[in-house]
Amino acid sequence: MYFVSENIDSDNPEMQVHLAIHLAVAEQENYSRSKNIQWGLNTSAGEGTSKIYSKICYGYKHDREGNLVIKEDEAENVRLIFRLYLDGHSVIGIINELHRRRIKSPSGKENWNKRYIEKMLRNEKYVGTSTIATQSNTYVYSNHHPGIISQDTFDGVQNTLARRSNISVSPDGMVTRKSTKYSGKTVIRQTTDIDQLLSDMDFDK
Repeated sequence: MYFVSENIDSDNPEMQVHLAIHLAVAEQENYSRSKNIQWGLNTSAGEGTSKIYSKICYGYKHDREGNLVIKEDEAENVRLIFRLYLDGHSVIGIINELHRRRIKSPSGKENWNKRYIEKMLRNEKYVGTSTIATQSNTYVYSNHHPGIISQDTFDGVQNTLARRSNISVSPDGMVTRKSTKYSGKTVIRQTTDIDQLLSDMDFDK
């Protein structure tokens, strides 16, 4: 390989040292650039000025100043989804009900994505809280914008999600998977591999 601007030919043994130096310098520059970006993200997040706090999700829009405000037609669907879940519907049941009511997904499709609704049910942004997770810290900005649902509704959904989950974590950190969901009487396997268990989770049964 021949680098024109540096006049380096990788086939030339005498140039291999120069090539190694250039690569080392480029790697250090990339590292420094990454550290500067992370510093900027942490600083703006810590000061509450980061625009990431105002990233739009379903149910919200930006006003002229770029602040999050409620988009009422979508917000009604958000409230419906949380209410249906608290009333005992599974995520699949919610999808079926939204389809029955001819409520289209955020992308305009007839059927909603299961994972998307699961993320909605866990999204604190719907109570007015925005979160930014960097490599070194997690910043939580409470009362950042108007909430679509109440804190009690959100907490109730989180408790229901935990109850319906097919895994449990003991106080000593032992992760167990139940033989059937909603029942913790029989443990068929014990493991500390929580990532594998999470990948097997299904909240809809």
